[in-house]
Amino acid sequence: MPPEADDAVCLAVCLGLTAAGGWALRRVWQRLGVEQTWQRWLGLGLFAGTGYWFCLQVCQAMWFFAHIVGITCVLLALAEAVGRGRGWLVGLL
Repeated sequence: MPPEADDAVCLAVCLGLTAAGGWALRRVWQRLGVEQTWQRWLGLGLFAGTGYWFCLQVCQAMWFFAHIVGITCVLLALAEAVGRGRGWLVGLL
């Protein structure tokens, strides 16, 4: 398989993880009562205003891929903590 195919698969996985993280972040903000306008700006600030965007661009490197996975797990853990609050799942994430 050519290296470009591996890069495309890695990028697809990272985009899926980013979508899951965005979903989790939106759930957290809805539970906390953050206004819709602020949710958009805060999401844009997190995903485009930090090093996350750069990590998404070069996610083929192991450390940048790990950053994407780590941020996604933290956001999913926060969503679980303010949601149903199952401690074992928050700890697992």
